[in-house]
Formats: sequence, C-alpha cells, structure tokens
Amino acid sequence: PERFLIKAGPIALLFLTQVVGAWAAVAPAGRKLAIATLGLGVVALAAAVAGHVGETSDSPLPGWVCSTSHLAIGLVPLFTALAVVRRGAFRWDRALAAGVAAGAMGALMGELCCERGAIHTAVHHGGAWLLVALAVALAARFLRPRSFAP
Repeated sequence: PERFLIKAGPIALLFLTQVVGAWAAVAPAGRKLAIATLGLGVVALAAAVAGHVGETSDSPLPGWVCSTSHLAIGLVPLFTALAVVRRGAFRWDRALAAGVAAGAMGALMGELCCERGAIHTAVHHGGAWLLVALAVALAARFLRPRSFAP
C-alpha cells in the first residue's frame, strides 16, 4: 500500500493510457483518441522514469529480468488487443493505440514491483513496452480482419 501511494501519479496515468487506448482500438472514428493514447503513453513513461530518479536498488537480478517479466505480463493483453483490432479494417493508429494499451500492463507491474533507477526504467520497462506496442501493430497488419468496417 505504501508503494502504491508513492507511485499514485504514474499508476493513474498508466490506467488512463489503458482505458483511452482500449477505447481508441474499438471506436469507429478513434483517430484523435489513438493520437491521445500515444501522447498519454509518452507522458506515463516519462512520469514513471521521473518517479524512479534517485532510486537505487542493489538487486542481484540482471535488468533483463524486468524486461522479460514485462513481456510475459504483456502477452495476454497483446493477444486481446489483436483480437479487438482484428474486428475492423486495419488502421495503423488503431493498432498502435491497442499496442500501447496492452504494453501499459507490464509498465504498471514495473511501477508496483521494481525499485531500480530511472535509466533502468527507461531502458528495460520502456523498451519492453515499446516492443509490445510494435508487436501488436505489426501483427495486426498481417492478420486478416474479420470485418472491413472502419
């Protein structure tokens, strides 16, 4: 509970990113929402990195463990995002918004569990988030849509 209160700002931004991204992925005319999702993702990552300035945890685990756990937690949201995006005609903005929303789940876990510094957060958590977002967008591009409705 203590860590949750300390990280309330970045956590709220991550939740907001997920909600707006999910809405942008299903909204018929969600171009502005998709752009807002990308902006919220950048702001949420910046807030997470800023929240880790000054933190130094001497963890025996290498940094890639955080990246791996971030990617593992992002698998279910990744496949959910692909299922949602596949319901309509492919659009890059919709696919990226869904990917950013899916990747925010791992970033949320990182905010609650990881006590390492800002550089670690930017590289390992931000990098994994970017990987999930790009994976959704690229996979969605090659999936056959179930409908060609906008």
